Parts: sequence; C-alpha cells; structure tokens
Amino acid sequence: MTRPLLEKGFDTLIRFNEAVSIIHKVSKFKEDSFSKLVSSRKPFGFSTDFKGYKDKPFANGIKMFANKKLVYVNEEKILQNKLWVKDYKVFITMAYGAGEEYPHQILNKPFIGEKNTCCTETYLVIGPFSSKKRAENVLSYIQTKFFRMLVLLNKPTQHATSKVYRFAPLVNLDEPWTDEKLYAKYGLNDEEIAFIESMIRPMDLSQNGSEDE
Repeated sequence: MTRPLLEKGFDTLIRFNEAVSIIHKVSKFKEDSFSKLVSSRKPFGFSTDFKGYKDKPFANGIKMFANKKLVYVNEEKILQNKLWVKDYKVFITMAYGAGEEYPHQILNKPFIGEKNTCCTETYLVIGPFSSKKRAENVLSYIQTKFFRMLVLLNKPTQHATSKVYRFAPLVNLDEPWTDEKLYAKYGLNDEEIAFIESMIRPMDLSQNGSEDE
C-alpha cells in the first residue's frame, strides 16, 4: 500500500496497513479517548520498591496491590489521588511483555480494585467509578480483541502507560461490551474483523492479573 507516513489527524505511524481503515471508521465517531480514564505512573505516589507497608491487615489499613503481592498501608501515607481509594477502579499492570509473535494478548489481565484499595507503580488505575458495575463494564471492554488491537497500534514496547490507550474510544460504560457489539457499532467489514482476529488472541482470564507482570 502507498500511503502517507502519518494519516490525517494522527501523529503516530500506523504500523499495519490493514488497521488504517479501522482507525478511520472509529475516528468518525469523534468520541473521547479511553486514555482520559487511565492514570499516570505512580497513581498513588508509591514507587515499585516502596517498603512502608505491612504484610497483614491492621486497623484502618488500606489494601495495596504491589509487585506480585498484596500488602497493607496506613492511609496517612497516601498523598496522591487519595479520593480514588474510596471508589471502585480497575487496576492493570504498567508493563506486560507479550512477545513479538501474533496473535498475542497485548495487555495483562485487568482486575477490579474494590473500595479501600490502592496500588504501587506496578499498576495503573483506570477510573475511578462510583459503581462496581461500571468497573465490570470496563473489564469487558478491555478484554475485547477490538480494544486491544487499538492499544497495539500505540504500544511498541512492553510498557503500557496511558498513551498506549489513545486510539481506543471511550464507549458508553453503562453497558458491557463484546467484540460483536463493537464490530457492529463501528461498521467493520469481514476483512477488518479477520485482521483483528488474526492479531489478537482471547485474553487469558485464568491468569491472575494482580500477580503477573
């Protein structure tokens, strides 16, 4: 295919020719970017090597998801985005190495952060949300191949900061999502669907996203 290095309206090179028409169909909806929901690194101010926690629950302790472990921290030590602690949110690891062979998963399995939880830099926060149902709908959206294909277009390394979610549209999170619903919403044809299916494998829902990097 002969095409511009940068498609009109985009400042990122679309690596796959087959994805260009998909990106244009999605952009016609002029929806906000899903990246608006994704936190920056260190969402609660804790680095990956933070040690000021306890291994067991204690009075007024906040559950913290750290690197491959679940610990507890004093609420007074949370100095950033403290209001998020009391709401539902979705946690997803900031790094996930999927290899270079296709199809692959692209992102680690996300999981719901219940109320009174926080995390270290190992994770990013998506949200927060006032209801658990909205957080569950976010999970359903991230698990689709459609969503993760759009993330792939902005994810050249294993690191998945908020920028990699830029091409994914912010859909209505008051309802759950499937690939079939998304393919129909954006009017994808058989060739476009086949491309997505060939690039992205189903998300492994048996893995523990709160432990794996």
